[in-house]
Amino acid sequence: GISLTAIDALDTLILIGDSEGVEQINNFLQSKNFFCKAKSNDLIHTKHLISHFIGGLISAYCLTSNKLYIRKAIECADFSLSAFHGDIPKPLINGNTKQSQDYLWAKGTTLSESSSFPVEFNGLSCISKNKKYSFRIKNYFNCISKIITSQDELFLFLSTDTCSNSSDKFGISPLSISFLANTIR
Repeated sequence: GISLTAIDALDTLILIGDSEGVEQINNFLQSKNFFCKAKSNDLIHTKHLISHFIGGLISAYCLTSNKLYIRKAIECADFSLSAFHGDIPKPLINGNTKQSQDYLWAKGTTLSESSSFPVEFNGLSCISKNKKYSFRIKNYFNCISKIITSQDELFLFLSTDTCSNSSDKFGISPLSISFLANTIR
């Protein structure tokens, strides 16, 4: 219910010169129907909101300098901050209440889900000059570093309540190794 596909495709529409499609999305972004959240009490993935929605708006802004895109990216990023009860964001956000939660099947979140925000938040911090986004990145990577150094391993599942590997699910995976390799680079 948040038009994720349209916003995620906005930069592509700009690049291919589809002015009609861009205008439709712009009209939607300016309408009272636009929400950075699902329209009901549905849950939305924090990862999708940040990487696809906010990332799409930042990309469109970088291509056009249209301030509408950065205003909406900031609006959505501020909404997504409700996922950060600690250093690791919760994977799901409630559509209306700004409450976030872990998955029902695992206490915590996956490494993949939790690491989806730094690129977008860094871009938003640079563009908006607001350090609240870079603050989240710094805290996240400090937490990951603490987990690696104190527990000597990084599990696939992380706790969103404490800066630690999740006690529910554990084990290093190719994803964990890829995360470490990309972080070190």
